[in-house]
Amino acid sequence: MRLYEAVLAKLDAADPHPGGPSRSELEDIRNDEHNHFALLRDAIEQLGADPTAVTPSADIVAVSGLGWVQAVTDPRTTLTQCLDVLMMAELSDRGGWELLITLADQLGFDDLAQQFQRALVQEQQHVTRVRAWIMAAVTGEAGAPTAT
Repeated sequence: MRLYEAVLAKLDAADPHPGGPSRSELEDIRNDEHNHFALLRDAIEQLGADPTAVTPSADIVAVSGLGWVQAVTDPRTTLTQCLDVLMMAELSDRGGWELLITLADQLGFDDLAQQFQRALVQEQQHVTRVRAWIMAAVTGEAGAPTAT
């Protein structure tokens, strides 16, 4: 969510380009990510664990996520470069949901697996949207004709 907040700030300072993200589109994805966070928090609590516990895995994810936030908040980065960072984050999210679905299926948590599957569908949509924004930005920056 902080990542998307930072990209929204970058968007506000950038010159918009055709095919790029709108504020509304970025806010929609940010809201999805917030809902995914809540889903995971609730799932962890449902399983009897503490969602605030910082495990070694959670720690490394937090450290790598800070790098993404630092990249998009750096005043030298462009909106296009920030979209590349978003793509890395979205691909990571997609892989995480795939793993959680497999785990939930194998452990017999069918309801959680279904909820995780819905989140995965949204993550796949995020990847598609971010990829399209990057393609539009890169082709525009290169002066290539836009597809009609």
